[in-house]
Amino acid sequence: MKSSQNHRSAIVALALVLTLVVFTGMGRAGEVYSSSALAGSILFLDDTPLSVCVMVDKGEGKSAWVDCMNYRKPWQHVKLTVQGKVSRKGRARTPMGIGGPGNAIGTWKIVGRFRCELLTHGVECVVISTGKGFRIQGRKVTVLSPTEQISAAGRVPEPALGKNLILYPWGSVFAKAPGKSYSPPAYDLVRAPVGTVVDASRGGVKITAATGAGTETRSGSFWHTSFRVGQVVNPNDPDYGAVTLTLTQPRGRACAAKDAAQLSWRARLWGESGDGFQVRGFYVKTSGGSGSKWFVENRCRSTFVKAVAGQVQATGDRTITLDAGQEAIFRKPAEAGTSHALLWKALDGKVTCGVAGHLRSEPASQVLCMARVIPRPTRPSPEGDPGFVFLAGHGRARRAKLSEYSWQAPARAPKFTVNLKVGQRWRYKKIGVTCKATESSVRCANRAGHGFAITKDSYRGF
Repeated sequence: MKSSQNHRSAIVALALVLTLVVFTGMGRAGEVYSSSALAGSILFLDDTPLSVCVMVDKGEGKSAWVDCMNYRKPWQHVKLTVQGKVSRKGRARTPMGIGGPGNAIGTWKIVGRFRCELLTHGVECVVISTGKGFRIQGRKVTVLSPTEQISAAGRVPEPALGKNLILYPWGSVFAKAPGKSYSPPAYDLVRAPVGTVVDASRGGVKITAATGAGTETRSGSFWHTSFRVGQVVNPNDPDYGAVTLTLTQPRGRACAAKDAAQLSWRARLWGESGDGFQVRGFYVKTSGGSGSKWFVENRCRSTFVKAVAGQVQATGDRTITLDAGQEAIFRKPAEAGTSHALLWKALDGKVTCGVAGHLRSEPASQVLCMARVIPRPTRPSPEGDPGFVFLAGHGRARRAKLSEYSWQAPARAPKFTVNLKVGQRWRYKKIGVTCKATESSVRCANRAGHGFAITKDSYRGF
């Protein structure tokens, strides 16, 4: 009989607590409420004897308190009033069943005039204006004066360059720290390690980061999709201290099909910030200036960028600066264009390639490339200079020594010679050879998979 009464008491107590929270309202993430606001929130704890902290502030002259409760012996509540008074009592056991996903260590929760921080094995709650409050670590309860706070709970936590950032989420936001699983949006303010993935598909987040210049910080707001947060920490990098947001949605099946209709797939991110923030799409890197607001949209084969306010610099297959209202599309480097020139150069002019000379009565059948790094042929030619290689639509590449001009394009005819851009491909009619230029090499291959790769310092046949 006694056990039944205790069970009913637990259920009634649980209902009262949840009803209180519902009717006081949950505070919007990232907001600091005024003294007249009606606010309430729950902070769930992990790896600690405590079960939950309830924070309530109904406004000036009304109910305002923080109550942290545990369900293990010794059973007790620790309560803080807005005047900074701390009281403890242990008459009743906290009802079991109050729970939820635990908040991450370092979570800060702001409700009205109170702020709590989740510590390792404990929690610290204070009145923001005075710094008075309490700290619980393990089973030890310490009443705090303003000079006794180990976590400076009366202030906003500070980010550390290359280590962590401060997130102020709003709406339905999930976060995933490196090596962890996604956590639900049960926090108001949290230190997030660099590398955290933020799912802001149904919300947004304000990011505050260190700049590397003393205690200065930079802030920006981003919303509408998922992204990984990073930071440039190389002092020799011109972007030192910049916060990078890399869109993370996988293209998956939406882009696997060859049907052009699949271009309807999208991943969109809105950003609003000052200097020092970069948004990286599949095919472009964007950065905003002072007071910039811009939009980046990943597509299957391109990335769309639009400047809404201020100026936005975008670097992809080209580098441009967009003013407010301007937009641009950056395409996949391999699709930046295919050249069909008779003669072309790459690697800052160190490699020259083109259609090998042939009889007018016969179709073009070989590609001829010239570079100083191409070794002599294994079988010595009777005369000529080394540094040449031929490749047909079938068979392996053939190195050669030549003594005369051997391309189809007329000599000393600049209109036939182009500079192949980084990422650009080259093909010519039915030769059956494709070449591609990158930042460090030129690679040509035929249908059989044979060919060669030339860098500024080496040659390799395959």
